[in-house]
Amino acid sequence: SIETKIRTVQSHAAWTIGTAVKNTEEFFPYALEEVILKKGNAATAIQLLIDIFCENYNDPNSWEVRILLSKSIYAIGAVLRGNHLAQTHVVSTGGFDRIGKRYRELSQERINSASAKLIQRLAALSMDIFEESSTQNKSSNEKMDIAIMKSLTSSDFCVATCGILSSKKFLPTTVQETVLMAISVLGPHCEDSSCAVKDVRSNIEWIQIGRAH
Repeated sequence: SIETKIRTVQSHAAWTIGTAVKNTEEFFPYALEEVILKKGNAATAIQLLIDIFCENYNDPNSWEVRILLSKSIYAIGAVLRGNHLAQTHVVSTGGFDRIGKRYRELSQERINSASAKLIQRLAALSMDIFEESSTQNKSSNEKMDIAIMKSLTSSDFCVATCGILSSKKFLPTTVQETVLMAISVLGPHCEDSSCAVKDVRSNIEWIQIGRAH
């Protein structure tokens, strides 16, 4: 009962953070402002959101956890898109590695409506941030942009994005489209074999056959 209430509060908090940042750019720096937690440890909003999203829950299919994961990835996306400072912070603290690992786990689990939506959001987020980093003007942040791009084409992100199609798991049409778009952006920079052009083409053919029936 207590955990349910905590998760409900966390969901509303994540939703509020995401909406505030998404609608007002003045909130961008908020994601990196340090807050002092109960035991005196310092953290930031983006770190706490990643902690929530990457937590190993005992009841991952419960309604409260499904809502919490949905709201937390929504907030993470709102904080990171167009926010180079936040992206830099996340890559330097290993946040993208943690998100990539969670993404890979989701892609390898049994797919349901909730996990399919998370996969779609993760594919879209990784694609958007990669494109932002690859089109940044040459500056003193060029090395960090390269680091961000490498994080988003790591083994976990590539296995999740390209592997989800080769697994032949059922995905809703809109999710398939987002994943294919992500593959077109990330795939050429991935070393994972499932991102090979011939494999992607065969997977697209499999999707087309499935739609025809």
